[in-house]
Amino acid sequence: MSWVKLDDGFSEHPKIARIGAFGAWLQIQALCYANRNLTDGFLPLDVAEGFVRRGVVMVDEQHRRWELGQACGMQGRDLSEFDWLCLMVEAHVWEDAPGGFRIHDYKDYQPTRDEVLAERARWAKNQRAKRARRESPLESPGDSSVSHRPPVPVPVSPEVSSPDVSPENIQKPLAGMEGGSGGKPDARASARAPRAKPKTPWPDDFTLTDERRQVALLCGLDPAWEWNKFRDHARAHDARYSDWDAAWRNWCRQAPDFRGRGNAAR
Repeated sequence: MSWVKLDDGFSEHPKIARIGAFGAWLQIQALCYANRNLTDGFLPLDVAEGFVRRGVVMVDEQHRRWELGQACGMQGRDLSEFDWLCLMVEAHVWEDAPGGFRIHDYKDYQPTRDEVLAERARWAKNQRAKRARRESPLESPGDSSVSHRPPVPVPVSPEVSSPDVSPENIQKPLAGMEGGSGGKPDARASARAPRAKPKTPWPDDFTLTDERRQVALLCGLDPAWEWNKFRDHARAHDARYSDWDAAWRNWCRQAPDFRGRGNAAR
């Protein structure tokens, strides 16, 4: 699944104001078609004509057909009476092209065919590598620096040395105890104990980097979509973690399980 990029000022753009609400609907259909079919913004003539027919007629509960129109004072016309394809070109939203039209400045704002195919190939390669790691009980030395071999038990000598119970050792104070006999912990030893890293809410600088994107891809997820779900969930529940990268990895690993439970429930 690919995504269409729309600027948050789309509805207020002068070109959209010129072609109106229905022209904006035609542009959205055109962007979706070009992105889905990887045409780099090209719209065949018959496809563009189909955009005009889609969404013009509505049938109510009494099976009456309602056709959208535009009115100016006491006058009005149905949308089908306008030459919308010419209006889109005149507004410089589309451009004439052999066999159809082309969306103006498409490649400046939307992913190109080559970029989408490269991203899909990279994702497929990561998926194959992930499946290979799952199917292979042991990874090759070049695949990972972490060994998945079972631990080898270390032989222990059956000879057990007797504790040194000489008078000198008996009289030595216990390590970490004040005075050796009071039973109180040494304050300096306590001060040297490592402190746990504090838990914090969502950090402002915690963004979707390439490394974090790879975590989602290796789990078969859409990085941007899953990142937004993770961020919204954390903020909505005021989640706090001492290690947000670990929380992100754990989220990605559990996402397929959550998805499977939801499907089973339905």
